[in-house]
Amino acid sequence: MEEARNSASRCLDKLQSTTNDIVSRKNSLISNLSFSLSFAHANEKFEMQVFEEAPTIKVINARIMRSWSHSHVEYTLLIQYKDYEWQIQISKAAIYSLWFQSKRKPHYIRSISTLSNHSNDSDSYRDDITKRFPQLGKLLISNSSTWVESASTKFIEVYLNTVVRVPTFLHSPVVNKFLQDESAHGTFLFDPHFHFGNNHKSLDEDNEILIFNSSYRLELEAKSNRVIFDWAAKIRDVTTQSPWTQFHRDDSFAITRYPRHGNSFAKWYIDGEDTYAAIYHGVCSATEEIFIHGWWICPSIHLLRPSVKYPHTRLDLILKRKAEEGVKVYILMYKEVAMALPLNSLYSKGIFSCLHPNVQVLRDPDFSMKEFGLWSHHEKIVCIDQNVAFVGGLDLCFGRWDNSEHRLFDEKSSETNFDGKDYSNPRIKDFVYVDQPDVDLMDRSLYPRMPWHDCHCRLEGHPARDVARHFILRWNFAVTTRHKTEKLNHLVPRKDLESTKHQKSAYCSINEAIDGQELEERCKDIQVTKKTSSDLVNNTTGAHTISHDEMINQKGYPCVCQIVRSLSFWSGGCATEKSIQNAYIRLISSARHFIYIENQFFVSGVEGDPSCSNRIAGALVERIRRAAANREKFCVMILMPLLPAFPGQPQEKEAYSLRGVMHWQYRSISRGKNSIYHILSQELDDPFEYITFYGLRKYHCQQERLHTEQIYIHNKMMIVDDRQCIIGSANINERSLRGDRDSEIAVTIEDTEYDENIKIADGTISVGKFCHSFRMKLFEEHFGIVAGTRHYEDYMDPVRKQTWIRIQKHAKMNSQIYESVFACIPTENISKFSQIKSAKQEGTNSNQMDSSQISSSVGKDEVIQSDTITARVVEVSGSNIKVPKNLSTSQHDVPIIPLVSTSSSDIEHTSPRIGQVGADKAHSIDIKKTLNQLSHIQGNIVQFPLRFLAEEELEPSLYPAELFQ
Repeated sequence: MEEARNSASRCLDKLQSTTNDIVSRKNSLISNLSFSLSFAHANEKFEMQVFEEAPTIKVINARIMRSWSHSHVEYTLLIQYKDYEWQIQISKAAIYSLWFQSKRKPHYIRSISTLSNHSNDSDSYRDDITKRFPQLGKLLISNSSTWVESASTKFIEVYLNTVVRVPTFLHSPVVNKFLQDESAHGTFLFDPHFHFGNNHKSLDEDNEILIFNSSYRLELEAKSNRVIFDWAAKIRDVTTQSPWTQFHRDDSFAITRYPRHGNSFAKWYIDGEDTYAAIYHGVCSATEEIFIHGWWICPSIHLLRPSVKYPHTRLDLILKRKAEEGVKVYILMYKEVAMALPLNSLYSKGIFSCLHPNVQVLRDPDFSMKEFGLWSHHEKIVCIDQNVAFVGGLDLCFGRWDNSEHRLFDEKSSETNFDGKDYSNPRIKDFVYVDQPDVDLMDRSLYPRMPWHDCHCRLEGHPARDVARHFILRWNFAVTTRHKTEKLNHLVPRKDLESTKHQKSAYCSINEAIDGQELEERCKDIQVTKKTSSDLVNNTTGAHTISHDEMINQKGYPCVCQIVRSLSFWSGGCATEKSIQNAYIRLISSARHFIYIENQFFVSGVEGDPSCSNRIAGALVERIRRAAANREKFCVMILMPLLPAFPGQPQEKEAYSLRGVMHWQYRSISRGKNSIYHILSQELDDPFEYITFYGLRKYHCQQERLHTEQIYIHNKMMIVDDRQCIIGSANINERSLRGDRDSEIAVTIEDTEYDENIKIADGTISVGKFCHSFRMKLFEEHFGIVAGTRHYEDYMDPVRKQTWIRIQKHAKMNSQIYESVFACIPTENISKFSQIKSAKQEGTNSNQMDSSQISSSVGKDEVIQSDTITARVVEVSGSNIKVPKNLSTSQHDVPIIPLVSTSSSDIEHTSPRIGQVGADKAHSIDIKKTLNQLSHIQGNIVQFPLRFLAEEELEPSLYPAELFQ
């Protein structure tokens, strides 16, 4: 019995001992667990088993980052873990934060002993660990210079390697985030071609999944097929909800953005002065990142003029200041074929790359283009913080800055607006030595510059997000296809500004087919009142309330916007997209009464034309046919350069580029069976009742010599019914519109606010505020009209028959005055090369104008009205072109005063050639009388010379057609 008691007692004691041991171990486990959990914040109480062993850390370099307001120390670390390596950038503050964590809780350091062979009560070992742990106390109170010394960087390297050897540290969320490479090494974007699969196997049988978009194939592998199945389910859910995986209107990558679903504002700019000023203020407002992309970008361009007054607005200086403030700047430039183009993008890259580490520069393409063709990146983009974007026709380069005055010469002052190579005329001499920006191209006292007419727009909100997304795709593809190895970041687009719920309702509605009538009704439905717009601003700018007019001045008009582009495999690593061409055709086909186009080129084809695949011309012909069949009032007005911007005169052998472009443009407009006028003249009595072409010209008196030059139209825009428009970088030619040639970007804009007090088409359509104000500002410049006057109102409705005739008379009168004074080239009066030479020899005496009809007592508008137009079509001998009779030579009897010589023989061999003015040098000039003649010119509008060199074969026979299309 006694033995039984003793045995029971021993069992109880053993059980008690076992229980105590379990409790002790439990307490120890809880204590140790609390050590690892307490390292993170209260919401991060868990361990992250990312690393199986401690990585090795090396400090590659240390630097002091200075700006005008502050400076900080930054380190580049190389992390080596097993077979992997990556670099991270950390600041001194991050190291201080890590030290503070360890100093505040010293038991983290001592906890290393719990994983060693030492006993838990080995206090001496723990104290030894603490003493041997590198102490940063003295270094933390040192100045920045001390932090970047070699001894300090070596000490920091030892400290960091000691930290990651403490398991509690290594597995903490804070240290894992510290070691994470947060720069993107690749970006896989959703697009309409996004899909996934796994080599035709069932997801239940495989632990691998393949994900595809239009650019990349991504292979994901997991430990089990269950994980893959979960991934696939989540990817499918996200794909279904994402708007980027759907096809959008015009087959564009981008969503149609509505003001009622969030920010969508647009503001137009005409010519470089206003555009550059807006870009300057936009760049100065950047807080996070700046994207710049261009065909040509010159570092020394001043955004505000004159440069002596605004020296701080030079592009490279602006970007340097922003980079010093911590703004990331990404510049993507077209890498030209050096033998063909004098852009010297390598020079520009060198300047920009040396500005600051926050400035990254890429030239693209960085691969051979032999198998793709000699195409270019032609977009013009400036994007600020992915929230504001500038898109249009203006590059940040030489020769683009201009204003509505379009001066041929500098003003008589020391404060020039055109420094160095900014004073240019590509019809006289192309750019050379662009790495010497302050050296003039030509004698600016003798030769006029070529005025530059262009347009741009500012987008804010969601459309700017889409422009940024396009830039990011282009940038990431350029980084991926580089041969060189310097570190360049991949970019990631920001999330949309609106909720998915709102997005989804919009996406469903915009992807439906829309014809002209449905579009009109939809615009009525989304009309925005002043109160709504003001509320819209309040929601995005906080408590500050601004008026509707202030909002328009700052942001522009609330509009329906969609980004469209031309992009393909070579230019963006994606399937060919030609949504710009699709948008043009859609807008033309849905136009009700009026189309206004300004473009640098016009090379297009009609149905059945195998030589030109873009169908802008075909869409215009079909719309005019429909209007004629339905007896609708319908007008198309097209402005383009009088001559392409290539040096030399058409008859010169080396001017093959000039003749090549002229051939394809005249082939599209008026020569050959597939031209617009030939097709329409077969079916209509008078095609000029429906479609007319114009150019722009300017004159100037310099040192008692009169000069004239075309205003070069570089614009790429179209306005339809004063309610819809498209603005961008795309020309109307094969290069820009096919999608697989030059890369381009544009935006379609539809008004949501209408002015019910202004109607066109004899009062049948109210105008949109954005589009109508845009067109009328262009008309002010082209026709010399002033807002608020009766004559201004006469041009408001271009569809009205009286206005349509007035426009043609206006251009004809200006053309006749220029012909009478300058005998300009190009001209209707020259149909052969031989006539160019004879015109110079004869002083162009056959071109005459009766100046008695231009009396100083008669108003300018009355002069225009006094002439009559009889738009009938006649055959031109020796060609199949048909032109209106009113375009023939005037039959007045007053001889012309021949003026400035432009023949090659009159210019020094080393001087630039000139081919803009066709008259010989005068022996005697009545400047006062001639200036009186020229004073009757209104605005800059002139007729486009349809019969110029009509009897000559202009197509170069030794060069491929795609060079000129």
